[in-house]
Amino acid sequence: MTKEFYPLGRHLATGNMKSFVAAVMKIDEIKNLLYEQTSEEINNEIQKLCSKSDPSILRNSSKEAMESFSWNDINKELQNRAPRFVQFVKAAVNNPSHSRNVHKKDDIILPAMCDAACKLISIFNENMSLPRKIISVILKKAGLKKVGFMRLQSLYDCMSYNSTCTILESLGSRFDEKLYEWKDAVEKGAHKEEDLYRQLNDAKSLKDHELAMKITTELIDHQETMHPGHSFTGDNVDIRVTPRQMTMKNQTSDIHLFQYVAFKNRVSGNHLSNEIPNVACKDIPLTSFLPSVSEQQLLVNELTVLVGHKWATYIPSLKWFHDFLPKHIQHNHMNETKTKTEKVILLVEKTQSSNFAPFSVLLFDVNKENCPPLLRAIELYQHSWQS
Repeated sequence: MTKEFYPLGRHLATGNMKSFVAAVMKIDEIKNLLYEQTSEEINNEIQKLCSKSDPSILRNSSKEAMESFSWNDINKELQNRAPRFVQFVKAAVNNPSHSRNVHKKDDIILPAMCDAACKLISIFNENMSLPRKIISVILKKAGLKKVGFMRLQSLYDCMSYNSTCTILESLGSRFDEKLYEWKDAVEKGAHKEEDLYRQLNDAKSLKDHELAMKITTELIDHQETMHPGHSFTGDNVDIRVTPRQMTMKNQTSDIHLFQYVAFKNRVSGNHLSNEIPNVACKDIPLTSFLPSVSEQQLLVNELTVLVGHKWATYIPSLKWFHDFLPKHIQHNHMNETKTKTEKVILLVEKTQSSNFAPFSVLLFDVNKENCPPLLRAIELYQHSWQS
């Protein structure tokens, strides 16, 4: 044993492990071997983390995984399955001068530290790219151009532009799932309503008034809890694309699209009668449609609120009206209209323009030659979505 190893025996004899390790690290030959062994151990941890037999969170890129993504979950998994790797990453960001900086505490730097660790893992295995895919979706929604994706992809900050468009298409593959749930709920409620009406008619024909009253009560309760139904609407989306460098082939293009949206009704009409009117509209006198005195007074009261708010807004001397006027005109459906409208954006088909970038929200192409098939497509899909 050479003289440089003598301190190791002395530290072992005293039992001071910290001094022993410090003495070991002063010997270059042993230090390099320890670094090689540590690197090999970290490499084994990463290999086990990337194993398909025990898949990591980072391997799962489903819609549900993206929605439930959390840096805390990533941190817990890395600490459990790759503790030496986490120790290496923490050592790289542990600056003693930041000990009193509240903006450099563990909770603050955790996302950045985990993101750096995930980037290294994704370089090791391309399939471990859940954070990169989420970042790609965010960048695409924010309007990042192709050249931006090209630059960031080379740094492993995000996926490529084409991969990002593929991710967005896969996320929208079940875009009308909620709409079919609405349809099933409406059909189920309608079938039960028809059954109750049939039972009610049978009870009336048998003149069983007690049973008829019971079925009527059940029918009213059912209509109050039935799905309120849904409706469809749409609007044009016109986009004018002007090229930066205009050439004979690369000219300004006008893209005319149509977006189709389904809305869940906030106010239910299930309590309304399904009976066919007994009188034709032409046989009803016009005076029946004129507002009554009470209806005219109700209109005056509502106009008073609207006009009062306008006066208080645009006439400074009448600003104090705001303190005495109701903020909203009261009506029978206040609770329903306070709720947020549920909607489903119907991603029916892509634009037919081959030179146009795919949409994150896909729309109908309503160029002149596409109108007839567009109408057929709308009719086909609406039949499948409606009850």
